[in-house]
Amino acid sequence: MIPGWPASDHPVSSNFRPTSENGSSYANPSPTIERTTDTGHSVPEICCHSSVGDVDDDRVHGQHGPKQSPETERRRRLQCAMNIEQFVAQSEGRWRSMRSGHSLAFQQFEDVLSEVEISKTDNNDADIAQLLAASEQHSDRSISCPFRMKWAAESDWEPDDPSEVSAGSCLIVPLPIDDTHGLLLRSVGYAEAAPAQSSYAFLSDGTFVLTTKYEQSIAEERIWFVSDNVRCRSSVLRTSAGSGVLQTSFASEVRRLTS
Repeated sequence: MIPGWPASDHPVSSNFRPTSENGSSYANPSPTIERTTDTGHSVPEICCHSSVGDVDDDRVHGQHGPKQSPETERRRRLQCAMNIEQFVAQSEGRWRSMRSGHSLAFQQFEDVLSEVEISKTDNNDADIAQLLAASEQHSDRSISCPFRMKWAAESDWEPDDPSEVSAGSCLIVPLPIDDTHGLLLRSVGYAEAAPAQSSYAFLSDGTFVLTTKYEQSIAEERIWFVSDNVRCRSSVLRTSAGSGVLQTSFASEVRRLTS
């Protein structure tokens, strides 16, 4: 299954930048910090925290218990105030997606590597008018920050050639109802290759929850930012009645820093 959703800088500075096979640079999800031992030697230490404030523990500051920095508090306030405009702004750019899918119905496992690009589009785009006309929504409904998503994916489920690349694109049009709820029109759905209408909501921690009802299934996707350059995405695909789980997936997505 091709990921239908994908979609600033990492808060911890590091000289290390993972690169792809063609030399492109990506954000570093696990930068290093240094701590000083009792003998005065600097020892590199892997930082696996989600933001710079989270490394303010007793090893770095010599204090007991975590110390929350102003930057951490700022990020938390931003997450609590997340809306569709901010979410699209943070998602804009190019991402490297590493997704694992679990087919519960067939007891199979899938690995997918994708290049995803998210870019804003103009509200007057002719394709938006066509998408609104084909949906149940009136053309005078307020539109907020429409965008396009392109992807190219490699899956180990390809029966003939595992390295075969599947590519596609999708127009996505948010229709907010209020600051934390709304509808989402997509020219191509996540679970079925057809136009889809979804409902979205933001949780208090900033997590974006998207629910889509198809003819034969119901998909729920969750996207949350671990840092400015790393986000996570999970999905659950259920039967149309909602009683059975068909497939689950989890993806880590890292922002591409250079073109």
